[in-house]
Amino acid sequence: MQKLCLRYSARTTARPPHSLRTTTSFFKNIGIQPTTSTTEATAKERALQEELAAERQASAALREEVNALKEKSQRTDEALERTENKLLQTQRAMDENNVLLRRILLLNSGNLSLS
Repeated sequence: MQKLCLRYSARTTARPPHSLRTTTSFFKNIGIQPTTSTTEATAKERALQEELAAERQASAALREEVNALKEKSQRTDEALERTENKLLQTQRAMDENNVLLRRILLLNSGNLSLS
C-alpha cells in the first residue's frame, strides 16, 4: 500500500504542466473555480496593496488631524479656565467695592442728617 502511494504521488508531482489542464477542467466540472493566473493575481495584489497604502496614508492624516484638534481643544480649555478665574476675581473685587461703597454712603448719609 505504501509503495502504491509513493508511486501515485511521484506520478502526480511529475506531471508536465499541460496535464494540469485536465485537473483544472475536473475542478470546473465539480463546481470549483480555477485560480486566476499569476499575472492577474499579481496585478490584483498590487492594486490591493496600493489601496491599502492609500488607506493607511488617509488614516495617518486623520490621526494627525485628531491629535492637532485634541491639542487645540486642550489649549482652549486652559484659556477658558484662566478666563473663568479672572471673572471670579473680578466679581469678588466688585463685591468688595460694593460693600465699601455702601459703608461710605451710610457714613455720608449719617453725617448729612447730623448737620
